[in-house]
Amino acid sequence: MKLYTNAPGHILYFIPAIVAQLTQANVEVVVVSQETQDTPEFKAKRGTHGKFPMLELADGSMIYESMAIGEYIARSSNFSGALLGRSAFEEAEISQWVMFAATGNMQHIGPIYRNTWNIEWNPESYAAAIKGIKEQMKIMNDRLAGKSFLVGGRMTYADLTNFVSLILPFAFVLDAGFRKAMPNVSAWFDRVSKQSAVMNVAGACKMCEKPLKPMDIANLPKVEAKAAVAVEEPKKE
Repeated sequence: MKLYTNAPGHILYFIPAIVAQLTQANVEVVVVSQETQDTPEFKAKRGTHGKFPMLELADGSMIYESMAIGEYIARSSNFSGALLGRSAFEEAEISQWVMFAATGNMQHIGPIYRNTWNIEWNPESYAAAIKGIKEQMKIMNDRLAGKSFLVGGRMTYADLTNFVSLILPFAFVLDAGFRKAMPNVSAWFDRVSKQSAVMNVAGACKMCEKPLKPMDIANLPKVEAKAAVAVEEPKKE
């Protein structure tokens, strides 16, 4: 299997890459340069999907979307039950929390990182994303009361998908004050971040002490350029 990404730091690439580490799957990671992306051969491979990561199987079949790729790698391994559920009930619970990450946490990532990184300036969408992600955290905090992990007392695919979807919120907006009020989910995030497979892929995931406030770069004070000083060439004698 070949796992394609445009950068090792791509957040969504972390999900299948961590699963591959946990399951010791025979997965070749391919970091695709822009030059390769522009070739007709690679454009045909990615089709109309156009997003990273992507998984290519031995027969040339392609799987797209990070969570689907991670699930395929897990199901293809000897660790399927541990990650995806050891009973029908566990499978359903894990699926429930994966959907919680996909349809809840993930929708708030875009406005948070685009505004924080000054890619866009949209205070309304940013504020809505902050409110939304904090509501998600309250639900997780209640779930994790007295628990180390979301399902089954061990780290599963539910934990991995939710953890990756929360890396940026914890780094940018879920500050020390909020974490103090949400001790269960904060301790869980720290616990998952220290798993060796997670650290090997995502590195050290830091949590912010204070929120990183976005700004409207269009309204920054203008700095007038100083006139260039003319330098006369020395006269020839």
